[in-house]
This record gives sequence, C-alpha cells and structure tokens, in this order.
Amino acid sequence: MEYVNLTLARDPVTVLRAAQSHFTTVATVVRGDSEPPENVPVLRRRPWFLALGNEEAGLFREVSRACEYHVSIPGSGQIESLNVSATAAVLMSWATRGGKGA
Repeated sequence: MEYVNLTLARDPVTVLRAAQSHFTTVATVVRGDSEPPENVPVLRRRPWFLALGNEEAGLFREVSRACEYHVSIPGSGQIESLNVSATAAVLMSWATRGGKGA
C-alpha cells in the first residue's frame, strides 16, 4: 500500500470526470453490464483510477456512470461477489502487472 494513493472525495463524480485525462477510470460492478478486467487497457501513461463500492450496495449509480469501464471479477457463481478489500487487491494486481498495452 505504500505506492497507492488513496483519496476521499466529497464529489466523486467531478473527481472521476476530471481524472479521465490522466487515468483510465474503472468502476467495480456487482450486478449489471460489466466486463472482465482483462478487457480494460493497462497503459503506463494512463494508470487505473479504481472506484470501489461496498459489498452490499456497491457504487452510487452516478459514480459508476462517471467511469469509462465497468468490471466484475468472474467467479464460480456460488457467491455474488468478493468483499471490497479482496476486489481491490485483485484489481490493483491486474492493473500493475497484466492487461493489454502494458
């Protein structure tokens, strides 16, 4: 975590929209339209800006809509989703090591 910048924003929609010139904005999604993380480009000049919601309610709809990509981590189908810390760890690992265009 020493290399991760965490920010609490009072107006996350504005922050996400402003961040799009420097970051690839990625929302985590439990239900609805999403894609696997490997479909999101990993580019050094535009690192991922992850928007994470809680396990029960997820992200506010407006926050999710402000993101360029919507991802879900495929699972077995036996549980609905991972908890937010596990999701964050998996996606941070993916964004720093894998993906297209690294």
